[in-house]
Amino acid sequence: MTDYTHPFKFDYGQSAQVIELAPECFRPNAFVSVVGMTHLDAEYTTPFGTFPAGLDLYLIEYDDGSSIEVPESYIKIVGKGLGIIRIRFDDQCVWCTEDDVEVWRLSWKSVTGIGYASGYASWQYTHFLVLRDNTNPPKFKMMAIAWEGVHELCEFIDKTKNVKYSTDGRLTNCSSLKTTTIWPPSESGKSLGVWETSILRPCP
Repeated sequence: MTDYTHPFKFDYGQSAQVIELAPECFRPNAFVSVVGMTHLDAEYTTPFGTFPAGLDLYLIEYDDGSSIEVPESYIKIVGKGLGIIRIRFDDQCVWCTEDDVEVWRLSWKSVTGIGYASGYASWQYTHFLVLRDNTNPPKFKMMAIAWEGVHELCEFIDKTKNVKYSTDGRLTNCSSLKTTTIWPPSESGKSLGVWETSILRPCP
């Protein structure tokens, strides 16, 4: 891992709140302080999950003095809103909104990899669908299976990328308790760590 001072969404010492949809291990709705931030240059495992390269993790501190590393997607600026996250898509793009405000948008033509990052608990709350884009170095969009619209997105991926979707939120060639690439076929079944050195290519 390599630490950077910027750019990060949150600053050191900033007050934040864990979103309602966060796993129980992160204490949903708790008010916290940001006391550290790390940009992952390589796949990284914590007691609460394995996360791919390209992700920003924050060390947050609770009122009782305890701390934990949490993905950026599970904390929000205090007062920003309820933190209601929704995933939407069509045959051109996939996008994410928080409290009905668009946070990011990604064209399917720019997607070069699809995978899963998985933790130790239920699929719904510690497992993520991950999209890799074609920037250099690539960026990643992580979506918790519990978020509204992610099941439907998995079904869409099933139809368009010829991978099989299961009702618990997994694609069936995704192994549990690790990170796994599910598309493109040339990388299927490999750890998301392969994304660090893969040759970027446009999806068909």
